[in-house]
Amino acid sequence: MPLEFCPKSYARAKIIEYVQKEYAKGRFVGIKELCSLLCIKLSTYFKSMEDLYSKSGIDLELYRKSLFDRSDKTYSDEKNEENKKRIKRLIRKSVDLGFYPSTSLIQKRLNLKFYKYFKNIQEAYKEANVVYDRPCPTILGKKKEEVLTEIAIKLLENMNYKVKRVSIYEALS
Repeated sequence: MPLEFCPKSYARAKIIEYVQKEYAKGRFVGIKELCSLLCIKLSTYFKSMEDLYSKSGIDLELYRKSLFDRSDKTYSDEKNEENKKRIKRLIRKSVDLGFYPSTSLIQKRLNLKFYKYFKNIQEAYKEANVVYDRPCPTILGKKKEEVLTEIAIKLLENMNYKVKRVSIYEALS
């Protein structure tokens, strides 16, 4: 049964137990991992992660140090180059299949931070030797609207209707 359906005191004890077990393994659990894994909202049970670690009997300074160490983590130059190559391969493969992947799609598929490797999407496409030919969604939407209007006009005329006025053309003028 998920902890969210358990009595608050029981859930708090289980959360503390989990954090202590992970600490015994040499790990400090982060808030995202904790909330996702245990299906909880931390603020329901504790004021903060510091509060949780304090109530778990774990030295707060060690927890804070682990946060600093995690936030400063960088990959080696070789790993960074490999990740850049993975991004470029995904771009080339996707374009060969007929679509242009966005930064969010790249991040989701490869599970990495796109902007750590490239300043923008155009730079990534350029390094992948692919022409970035992805139209702006607003412009694309307008083109679709115009094409659909042309189709509707042709269909109506083929059905012997006379089209006197088309409002989309007035908006374009």
